[in-house]
Amino acid sequence: MKRILIFCPENACRSQIMEAYLKFYAGNQVEVFSAGTQPGQLHPYAKAVMEEDGLDLKNHYPKELKSLPYHKFDHIIFACEQCQHLLPSKFKARKTFQFNIPLPVLQEGATHLQLLQSFRGMRNTIQKKLLIYIGKELSESPDTSPLQALYS
Repeated sequence: MKRILIFCPENACRSQIMEAYLKFYAGNQVEVFSAGTQPGQLHPYAKAVMEEDGLDLKNHYPKELKSLPYHKFDHIIFACEQCQHLLPSKFKARKTFQFNIPLPVLQEGATHLQLLQSFRGMRNTIQKKLLIYIGKELSESPDTSPLQALYS
């Protein structure tokens, strides 16, 4: 079982979505943690778009890195480009992955529907990137790829 850390400074949106999808798709193949250096509050639109996809984030909450039981991981996934420079050096991994997921654009005056569409786009990008990651990094053989489950 691989131990994976998903890091994003606020641990309030992208990393929470990534954690939920990894646990859903990779299940017992992984031990997944998400955390940040300045945890915020779980974004309500992140929660809403995941509920649309059948995943409930009600037990998810932003966590601080120092609350984690480990400092060493098999993989560390960085949600954004800037994240890598913000992770304290005591956190180590055999492999790191840069996902570079931009935050949804939160324009002043945006409607509820526009915000939902922006978060849906981010959610869909995360899902696609994680399925590729799982297929390449976690699957034992090509026959066990989570991508096949989507098309069967």
